[in-house]
Amino acid sequence: YPGGVVAKIHALYEVETQDFEAMIERILKRIAVALENVPLAHFDISSYTWITAGARCAPETLLCSGPSGTSPSLLSPGLGGARPYAYEGSLDVVHPSYCQAADGSPPPSNPTVIETGATPPSEFDPQWDDDAPWELNKLVNDMQFCVNKANTSLMYYPVVIGNMFITGHRDEDNTRASWNEEKRIPLELHVVGIIPVSFAKYFNAKFMLNGSIPMPMYQPEVVDENAYFTEDLNITIPILAVRIKTKPIELGGDTLELDIPVCVDPKISGKGCVSVTTDYYYHPRVPEYKLRSYVEWRKMNYTLYASDP
Repeated sequence: YPGGVVAKIHALYEVETQDFEAMIERILKRIAVALENVPLAHFDISSYTWITAGARCAPETLLCSGPSGTSPSLLSPGLGGARPYAYEGSLDVVHPSYCQAADGSPPPSNPTVIETGATPPSEFDPQWDDDAPWELNKLVNDMQFCVNKANTSLMYYPVVIGNMFITGHRDEDNTRASWNEEKRIPLELHVVGIIPVSFAKYFNAKFMLNGSIPMPMYQPEVVDENAYFTEDLNITIPILAVRIKTKPIELGGDTLELDIPVCVDPKISGKGCVSVTTDYYYHPRVPEYKLRSYVEWRKMNYTLYASDP
């Protein structure tokens, strides 16, 4: 990040969404707009906590403390013996990180993964008969791969392929990894360590490589057909294309893609009240005193712009 963390911005969000992660990304963009369009690289959602499920962020559903966290708890007027004065039911003066459900219940299990109907794989273990190459072709057609969105691990989602990594240029939305000729960033496969021979054979077929993952040798120039694992490798091989479908030349040839997708987590639905903490990294356009001006002293305007419409 361009600078150190200047502040942690705490806020309560009342949400109802079918894609919680996309909503979090929109929140970051809205916060950036609210703070003079500071570049998104200066913001990061460091944590979030579901406080209530299916209930609004309202005084009658929340038990909160003031800015120091040591002030008397603020309940809605008349709730839990609170005196019927308006300020006791106001959320304007509470600290969002000191809120919990008014009934004392633990944080809910919300959000909920939306079922897609497809059963995700639990392992990656390609098996075929070497005398039946069409079986390998079927595996190449049936299995598709992606790169972990947070690192470079190759995945048969949600299974991580051990000791295999892919690097390349990622687009702004972190959806694809590819070659970038202008920036001279290649798309590359890295194998670091020992992998099963079946993995090496499979990915030599799945990827169109400028080279190949080496097979273990019985002696120089003689492949050890009985070996189960490769040697301890530390290699980098450019990926020219990814085979999506293998087809004979007379049927149009293989279907290729020049990039590889970044893994997408299952969509998560959620409805309720969420406490979100955003880290703000220093930018000269909005130093600390100006940040306080927006977030604390002009809270109504900030809330309007930073909310997800």
